[in-house]
Amino acid sequence: MYNKYLIQLATSPIDPNDLEVNDWKLNKFFFDQNPWELGRIEDVDRKVALDELKGLFPSDSILDSDKGTIDLPSDLNYLLETIDRLKNIVLNPFKGFNALYSWWHRDVCLFGDILIYFENGELFTLPEFLFYAKDEGIKKVYIGTVYSYDY
Repeated sequence: MYNKYLIQLATSPIDPNDLEVNDWKLNKFFFDQNPWELGRIEDVDRKVALDELKGLFPSDSILDSDKGTIDLPSDLNYLLETIDRLKNIVLNPFKGFNALYSWWHRDVCLFGDILIYFENGELFTLPEFLFYAKDEGIKKVYIGTVYSYDY
């Protein structure tokens, strides 16, 4: 069983009285027959999750876990790094076929088991969110509730 994180982000500060993402908002992603179980993680684990998230963001991003903010990269370095990484994957293709999903999200997608629940009610993998934020001109986001899910 692997520990994974679902992190709530928004473009404006999240009211401390409204940190929780309501269950009904997540039901479309985590319904009864879904193999994942979703549960809130404690503050001590929140720091671990945010440290893991920090390691997955592009190096020119600034994640301040004390303030609960993330300054996103302002240039296209992340896109260029992604293109270079994908070229390397094409030149050195995956040779085993018993763990395709793990290979895909670890080496190709690089979402590192981090899912982003964004303010508009959408669920993104981390790379999807970074490209979405770049397209929308989002430069700073605020961190809300951090959840864990296991599969």
